[in-house]
Amino acid sequence: MRTRYKPVVGSVTPAPPENELERFVYDQLLFSRESNQPVSRHALSLLLADSQQLPRKEALAVVETYCDENAPMTPEYLGDEFLIPYLKISALVLSVVGVALIGLATANLSNRVHPLWMYPSGGIMIIGAAYAYVRSLRMEARTTS
Repeated sequence: MRTRYKPVVGSVTPAPPENELERFVYDQLLFSRESNQPVSRHALSLLLADSQQLPRKEALAVVETYCDENAPMTPEYLGDEFLIPYLKISALVLSVVGVALIGLATANLSNRVHPLWMYPSGGIMIIGAAYAYVRSLRMEARTTS
């Protein structure tokens, strides 16, 4: 029989740390719990690096050590944070393919071949690329705020 982990309702918050950097992580974790917003270690390290002017590698090390000791249930990444790079890559690929289709259609006009389907499909790909890029920027702004 498999036992399941049952979370403690109204869990006791640990005492605030004395280190300034760990205190910042502690305050951010408390704020996210009170406002009922998910937070990840990646977002915490970005906030710490931006607010304390630390290198991102050092901020990530501080967040990792604090979360490993005091908040092990904090995830590495949220689903939205994991999706952002893929949206940007797909936007780049779609824009390159769309521009290539429009370029090929224009090059074939001199050969008296009229590939009219290439213009709308290239335009649709470029519009899709713009949409994916704007959506990734919105998701990135939402996760870092």
